[in-house]
Amino acid sequence: MCRRYNRLLFLGLSAVFIIMMWGCSQPDDIITPASTTKLILRPERLPTLPDGMIYELWVKNDDNKPISLGKFNWNSELYQFHDSAGNKMDSLWTVNFDALKYKWICLSVETYPDLEPDSMGPVMLQDTIADPEKKPIKMLYPIDLWLGQAGYAVTTPTDGNSYVANGSGVWFALYIFDTTRSYFDTTGAFTGLYNSKNFQKRLLKLDTIGWDSTIEPPIPLLDTLEKDSLSHALDTVGLTNVRITIDSNFVILLDTFVHTSVVFDYATIPINVGSEDIYDTVLMVIPSGKEESTEVIIPPFADYHLPDVYYGRSNEKTQKLDNFLLNAEELPDLAKAGPGQSDIKWHYKGWVISPYLKPDSSFGKLTKPSWSSIVIENLLSPPSAGVISTGSFKDFEGPDDSNPYSMNKRVPAFPGEDFLVHLPQGIGPDGITFGNPSDPSERSGTVFVTLEPDNYNNSTTNFPLILMMSEERMPSLRTVSDKTLIQDFRLANWFRAVDGDMSGFPAIHVKLIRE
Repeated sequence: MCRRYNRLLFLGLSAVFIIMMWGCSQPDDIITPASTTKLILRPERLPTLPDGMIYELWVKNDDNKPISLGKFNWNSELYQFHDSAGNKMDSLWTVNFDALKYKWICLSVETYPDLEPDSMGPVMLQDTIADPEKKPIKMLYPIDLWLGQAGYAVTTPTDGNSYVANGSGVWFALYIFDTTRSYFDTTGAFTGLYNSKNFQKRLLKLDTIGWDSTIEPPIPLLDTLEKDSLSHALDTVGLTNVRITIDSNFVILLDTFVHTSVVFDYATIPINVGSEDIYDTVLMVIPSGKEESTEVIIPPFADYHLPDVYYGRSNEKTQKLDNFLLNAEELPDLAKAGPGQSDIKWHYKGWVISPYLKPDSSFGKLTKPSWSSIVIENLLSPPSAGVISTGSFKDFEGPDDSNPYSMNKRVPAFPGEDFLVHLPQGIGPDGITFGNPSDPSERSGTVFVTLEPDNYNNSTTNFPLILMMSEERMPSLRTVSDKTLIQDFRLANWFRAVDGDMSGFPAIHVKLIRE
């Protein structure tokens, strides 16, 4: 009996031990559910929003059904939260659910009054929600732009004269006042098809610029200044695989002339000759104003590649051209959503602050980021001066969304602006120069690029989120007027969000208390 009792006691104790060991081996990430969550926010460099804008705090999962935790304003000078009526708020938010049920915590920028209260606006800061004992929450801008690089140039290409108003335009690209070799003397040329018995002469007004040497054999690029001349060309020869574009020429990125361009693969000579004339049929090209001609023997009905003809006796010319090249890296196209982003509701915007712009009814005034006043005074020259936008854009590899200040629409395919016409209060061409004509060596003013939410439509002042800024003051008029130099002035990246830093991008530290 005693033995049976001891055996039962041993089995019971073993069962208790196994249960205890099984309980101790439970996964560490199992957390007891909570009925409420307190969130304590500690902002760093969070800017005060412009009038008509308000912050909103959200939690969400990947189903795009966010839950609003409330709207608030932030005063960066007083370091205080305020409600929409201006009353001071505490930094503590309490919600009646467990925040760990959600994946993301987000801070959006909303218009106020908010016409779509159930829809989340552009997200400025976000982070994943995790066990607060294991991972601190620090909300940051949702796209990593820390490796982004870019530069700018100060010149005015769209007026057709690269020697004037050089200190007026700002472009986020590398600029070279380039030289190209072209063939302009074939304008108004004649083509002649003849044999020993007959000669046929046709007018062919073609201004030959160059050809695409990346394709073998090279595809010719024929540019004509008149649409009527283009019709003559198409009537004279039969072109295969024709692509017609009104643009500057295809060899360089931008020239100072507008052409109607015809790109084709082959041309067939449209003339009927007898079999007895098959070997002495030639095509003659007589350049305009020239006595010489180029003779090339062509079998009848054959496909003929035109560059061999047009470049046979054409005189070579040189031309000065405004050449723009990409000088930005690791800066994404904000029109394209990235991993985990259903929609990017932000864009870039270029700005210039200059002492030659007076902050009155003509020009706006800088909206300062939430940086140390000492940093702002040293970097922005001067912060009390007027500002003007070079335009908004989604991608550094494409043009602005619009070009309201350019002389015409013939602009480089990079972000920037000329400031020649349609300026504030009717300021005419050459009304803005970011330099001192009486002292061409003086340097003043700052170029910067902001990130701006798509729902912010103020064209007179910037959104206070500065991404890029010129490393030094704007170049002098003497520098930008020197056509022997390459303009590639660098921008410094200010995306960093280091704890305790006096400049850089904003961040919000979030502490979770689950009860």
